[in-house]
Amino acid sequence: MTPYSGMLPGFVAGHYTYEECHIDLSRLCEFSKVHLIHCEANKIDMREKKVWCSDGRPPIPYDVLSIDIGISPSINVSLPDGFEVDELLVPVKPIDKFTKRFDSILGSIMNNEEGESKSRRVVVVGGGAGGTELAMSLSYRLEVESEHPISMILVHRGPALLQSHNKKVQEKVLRICTQERGVDVMLDTEIVGVEVREGGQKVLVGKTVKEEEGKSEEDVCFDIEFDDCIWCTMASSQSWIKDIDGLELNEEGFICVENTLQVFLP
Repeated sequence: MTPYSGMLPGFVAGHYTYEECHIDLSRLCEFSKVHLIHCEANKIDMREKKVWCSDGRPPIPYDVLSIDIGISPSINVSLPDGFEVDELLVPVKPIDKFTKRFDSILGSIMNNEEGESKSRRVVVVGGGAGGTELAMSLSYRLEVESEHPISMILVHRGPALLQSHNKKVQEKVLRICTQERGVDVMLDTEIVGVEVREGGQKVLVGKTVKEEEGKSEEDVCFDIEFDDCIWCTMASSQSWIKDIDGLELNEEGFICVENTLQVFLP
């Protein structure tokens, strides 16, 4: 099953079921007379025109190759010793992993294992279109379905949400987030670390990006306690792409293409 990313906010909000926003690749490939190989590609030889897979099968030859491998989460924060990223944070990408983990997050929020008196704190990191949509969608879902108190926080390192949009859109979305959806928006805030304190309390270490004159870096660092943290910031390219000989990459490690989205070897 492969998810359609455009329906993810609707899935989080409860408008779509899992089945409605996922495509059964086996059925699609059978209908289209396409051979489906369910494994991960991890090497491409563009001179020999072959693709290697992680399961050790012989390389797959090709005449024309389409590369659509998505992105990997970019999480450059310090973590406590003995913890992995997935134990503390929930990256939105890859989407198929997020949809699987979302059910468990939603269940823990609905059950409110800490008790009805304690407000469960959910943090979304990333105030682009994706993070803002998810924060509002999850806020709506919990308002409709949860009987327990919820505190929703959206953290963004920029001075405004949706920075690629015009100012009026930014102002309207901020108003909807804070006034209609009850999301606490923290701008100019970069998350630089995650800690687990005594008693198991999880904490995001935030840093004010727009430093005030006369204050040192230590003066502008602060803690954000959380129960669940969804990570939806800028992502990075797949690490193995850089090992493809003859393929031009940009500074961020993504494939350089023509206006037609094609790559032509010299």
